Amino acid sequence: MGGSMFVIKHFEPGGFVEKVRQLTKEEQSLLFTASKEQQELLQHLYGRWIYCDCPSPVTIRRITRSNQYHLAKIHGRPPHVPTCPFYSIVDGEQAGSEGNLSANNTSYSFSQHVNDSNTITGAYDSPNSTRVGRTDKLYTLVANLFDSAGVNRISLSNPPEFVSQVKGLRKAAIKYSLGSKPLRDYIFFGMGSFKEAYTSLKEREKLWGGRHKPQAILLAHVEAVTHDDSGWTIKVKEDWAIKLTKQARVTRLNGLFSLTKGPLLAACVISDINTDKKQPSKYGISRCFISPLVNSKGFMIVDSDLERTAAKVATRHILTNQSSAILEKPLLPVMVEGTPVLPDFLIKKNGVTEVVEVMGKWDDPIYQSRKNNTLPLMLSLFGTVSCVGKETSKDQDAYYAECNRLFASKI
Repeated sequence: MGGSMFVIKHFEPGGFVEKVRQLTKEEQSLLFTASKEQQELLQHLYGRWIYCDCPSPVTIRRITRSNQYHLAKIHGRPPHVPTCPFYSIVDGEQAGSEGNLSANNTSYSFSQHVNDSNTITGAYDSPNSTRVGRTDKLYTLVANLFDSAGVNRISLSNPPEFVSQVKGLRKAAIKYSLGSKPLRDYIFFGMGSFKEAYTSLKEREKLWGGRHKPQAILLAHVEAVTHDDSGWTIKVKEDWAIKLTKQARVTRLNGLFSLTKGPLLAACVISDINTDKKQPSKYGISRCFISPLVNSKGFMIVDSDLERTAAKVATRHILTNQSSAILEKPLLPVMVEGTPVLPDFLIKKNGVTEVVEVMGKWDDPIYQSRKNNTLPLMLSLFGTVSCVGKETSKDQDAYYAECNRLFASKI
């Protein structure tokens, strides 16, 4: 972090700051993750404030409806400087409301009647899907949900397995809401569940009121996503394809991956796609986020085709060697010294965590500069960083062999 952080008692503006204790480096990092450990830390500190280098404390709020904790600025206190990790968190008066759960990423809405200011827009009729950052609302929902369910972690006791991971995702969905409704009631799995989602929305239309319109989330494994002059097509399998309307929005991360090389995750928003509001609702896919999956058995998403290969190799070593190691794919960045840091993979074994970075664009000077800035920060957090692909990313066989050697030594 950029400096020390302390747990403090409440104080009046301009009053004496009574420090209770200093946060460790690990605790400072946990503050900016979406994890069970973060929630446990915030619960433990609840009732105190956190003090950084800025002359302004940060409070901890609890949302009783979801029993979730989150950080919030204290209304009326001085702002945090732009380089401070607390700079981007919301004001306590906004975050403390039971009706506004967005402060801790548990409430989402994709209704066209709700301002979607957190998304990054682009040319949707382009042959390439719109590329978005990790603040994209649909991505953050998927990332937080997957992290809560643990499907971004592979181990001997948690192998990639569709049925068990769907069960875990349904359970995790209890913590989230979609358009003010419980997400667990409006989440579906597999394109074969589209009719079920459609029927559910039709039957429950009258339950939706106010500014939020009926919507559901469908998570499915697909083979490819293609585009032509008439719009987007999702290829589920060889003889099954779904044509989206021209108004449908398709987004993806900035990673290097092929939209025609599956398996891919299609995270779809199902809502009313009828442009004539005088006509009855017509439910379809209004928005879709695409990401590569490690395999069609589980839900670990990755950023690139190279990352998929690395994760497959690591998974094989874990399962065939009966290893106690855990492979984790972090999905949301943490702030370190004012810089967002997101390792490609973490390997956890015998109480030690190591970073594995996939260097897919090492011949790009801008990419090199960015990595040269973030790698030392990763090293400060975890102590060990290994890189793969610097010299082999353009040679499939050489890259696979390098991944095999690396994970054989780590797992």
